[in-house]
Amino acid sequence: MKTYSLFLFSLLPFILIAQNARKLDSGITKDPEALLIATQKKGAKTGNTDLSESDTGAQRPISLKQGDMSLFLGYSTDLYYSSNPMALQDASKVKSGVWTNTFFGGAGLGIFDMGSYILTPYIGGSWKQTEHTSVLVDVSAADEDFVKRANFNSTNSYVLLLAQFENGWSLSGSIVYSMDRNTYFEEETLKDFSYRLKTLKAFQIDQSTTFIFDASVVLHDSTTDPESKADYAGFDELDRLNLTTSFAIQKQIGPIEVSPKYILSFNDYKNGANKNREQFSHSFSLKLGYDITESLGVESFSTYTLNDSTGSDNNDDYEMLDLGAGIRLTARF
Repeated sequence: MKTYSLFLFSLLPFILIAQNARKLDSGITKDPEALLIATQKKGAKTGNTDLSESDTGAQRPISLKQGDMSLFLGYSTDLYYSSNPMALQDASKVKSGVWTNTFFGGAGLGIFDMGSYILTPYIGGSWKQTEHTSVLVDVSAADEDFVKRANFNSTNSYVLLLAQFENGWSLSGSIVYSMDRNTYFEEETLKDFSYRLKTLKAFQIDQSTTFIFDASVVLHDSTTDPESKADYAGFDELDRLNLTTSFAIQKQIGPIEVSPKYILSFNDYKNGANKNREQFSHSFSLKLGYDITESLGVESFSTYTLNDSTGSDNNDDYEMLDLGAGIRLTARF
């Protein structure tokens, strides 16, 4: 165990944002995998991505053939330490290790040249397992049992329409369905339909540096069980309007990609105990990644999250620090 822990923490110069059970209403909304794959630089020069880059940083599909389709499949695993995995106040927070495994897949349903922009529809989905563990940290038996009660599996499906313009901007709209099932109590805890609109622009600073700006509006329609043993909010109390913007830099230093990022997110809740709740979340992260092959990469991550919430019946302020590493495998056809 000691050798394994030393090996993991030797990877901490590499860094990534991770999700966990109590972050379901933290305000940081993860994009569908299709959007992440479609807008990344990886593989652009070898033709193994949907995008290429102009000398101004604009991203354009390589293939303009009408009806051209693409498939992608992937798996990722992350193991990390979290100072506050349940997103609790300082007085009651506990620490834990968190292990996640995610399987995902999807398809681009054609690339359509609309003249001034390129249009690509996508469908996709994923299944994710989140397990809290004492591998990385010494915790009391009571705390270990407490965090294990939050272990859950998530399923996700979406439809997405991506438009990429000649000036380098992209605009996407998507409908996403998510469901969480608590594995400790064997009960469904959350259903969520989200309706998303997102814009993104990559600015090429030099040959090895890219600055990326994005902004999104997300409307969440959530249903939870107030009688849940997992202690989730009741019925529609997680319905909210989410506004998020982020600023990131991708810097290639030798074989390592360095990616610092800042995310600012605002949530406006409308129902139940959250009727007057407003929440700001700040996330500062640093990811370092290394591609072993075009399909296989390793990365490790640190993320600091600060949440400031007002207007609810409870004090929902919290902060957390995550440190860990992961492996990602993606195949494209």
